[in-house]
Amino acid sequence: MNQKIVGVFIAALGVAGCMSMGSADVGGKPVDKTYAAGSPSGGIPLTAIWAPEILLRGGALQLTLGNERLLAGVVAILAAWRFRLTYLTIAAGMVALHLLAAGDAAAAEAPRKVAAIEGVTEYRLDNGLRVLSVPDPAADTVTVHVTYLVGSRQEGYGERGMAHLLEHMLFKGSRRHPDIKRELAVRGARWNGTTAYDRTNYYETMPASEANLDWALDMEADRMVGSFIARADLESEMSVVRNELERGENDPGAVLFQRTLQLAYAWHNYGHPVIGARSDIENVPIARLQAFYRTWYRPDNAVLIVAGRFDPARALERVRQTFGAIPRPARALPALYTEEPAQDGARSVTLRRRGEAPIVTALYRIPAGSHPDYPALDVLVSLLGNTPSGRLHRALVQKGLASYAWASERALHDPGFASFGAGLPIFAKPLSPQRKRRLIVFAF
Repeated sequence: MNQKIVGVFIAALGVAGCMSMGSADVGGKPVDKTYAAGSPSGGIPLTAIWAPEILLRGGALQLTLGNERLLAGVVAILAAWRFRLTYLTIAAGMVALHLLAAGDAAAAEAPRKVAAIEGVTEYRLDNGLRVLSVPDPAADTVTVHVTYLVGSRQEGYGERGMAHLLEHMLFKGSRRHPDIKRELAVRGARWNGTTAYDRTNYYETMPASEANLDWALDMEADRMVGSFIARADLESEMSVVRNELERGENDPGAVLFQRTLQLAYAWHNYGHPVIGARSDIENVPIARLQAFYRTWYRPDNAVLIVAGRFDPARALERVRQTFGAIPRPARALPALYTEEPAQDGARSVTLRRRGEAPIVTALYRIPAGSHPDYPALDVLVSLLGNTPSGRLHRALVQKGLASYAWASERALHDPGFASFGAGLPIFAKPLSPQRKRRLIVFAF
C-alpha cells in the first residue's frame, strides 16, 4: 500500500480521535495523565491551554497530557509529518489543537449544586473546586475571591515563610496574564492577598461588568497552575517580604505575641510566625518554592467565591470554562499529622525591650474551629474584648489600670488559641505588688 495513503489514514484516525474521545476516567472520576522526566512529584496540569508545553520546573523537564484528545492530536501531527504530508501536517495540527481546546471546555461538566443558605449557594466542580455564589443585585461591584487551603501550617523544615512568599510571587505574572498588577490597575480594581496559618487568599473587587468578571475568572484560573514563579522575581520580592519581617521585629507587642505562641506550641507549626524565618526567606531555592506551589495550588485545594452584582448562571458557565478545564492532579494532597501534646502546667515568658509602655498578655489553647464548643468561645471572647462595652475595657481601661485592652481568638483547622491582653499606662512610680495583683485579678 502507498505510504502516503497509510499516512493519510493514520492522520485521519488521529483527528477523529480528537473529535470523539473524552477525558479518561476510572470509576467515574477523571484521571490526570502526567508524563515527567526527572521529577518524582509529577507534572503541572496543562489542559487549560491550546497545546502541550514543555516546562522546566526545578530542573525537571515535564510534559503533561490532560486527556486522550491531546494524544490523538499528537498522533495526527506526527503521522502526517512522518509520511511527508506537509499540508496535511499543518491542517491536522490546526484541527487537533482547535478540537483540544473545544474538547476540554466541553468535557468539564456543569458545577453541581451542594447547598444553599441565606443567599449563599455552594457548588462543586468535578476537579474538586468548591464554588460559593453570593449575588447581590444592589451592589455596584463584583468580587472574585480565591482561597487556597495552605498556609504556614503546611511548611516544612527550611520553608518558614514560604506560603507568604509564594503569595507575593503570584502577583508577578502567569502565562496568559504576564503583568497582573497592571491589568488590575486598568480595571480600577481593589485587590490584595493575605496569608495565615491555614490558608492563603487572593481577591479583586471591580466595577460590576461581564468583561471584568470574565477577566478575573480567567486570571485566577491561569495563575492557579500557570504562575511564573521565576528566580528573578524571587530576588526582588524577597526584599519586600524581608521588610515586612523587620517591621514586625520592631514591634514589641508583635514580638511578645510570637514568644507566647512559641511557648504554647512546642511542636505544632502554629508556634512559628506566618511571616517566616529570616534565613529561610533569604535562602529559599527557587526549585523548592516551585515545588511548594505545584503541591498545594490545585483546584481540589481551593475555594472560589464570586460576590456582588452578576448573573449567577452566566458566572457558573464561565467558572466551568475557566476553572473546570484544570484537571484534578492524580497525586494526593500531603497528609499532616503533627498534634500538640497536652500542656503540663502554666508557662510564662518575659520580654525586655527599650521603652516605657508595658504590655501584659495571656494566651489559652482552645479547640479547633470545627469543634462544637467553638461558637460559644467566639461569643465569650467578643463579650470580653469588645470596646467600650467589653468586660476587659470596663474593668481595666475605665478604672485607669490600663490604656487599652483586647481579646481575640482564631478559628483554626487544628486546636487554636485565644489571646487576651492590655497595654499599661506609664506610671510615675513602679507598680506596687498590690496594684500588680489587682491588675492580674481584674484581667485574668
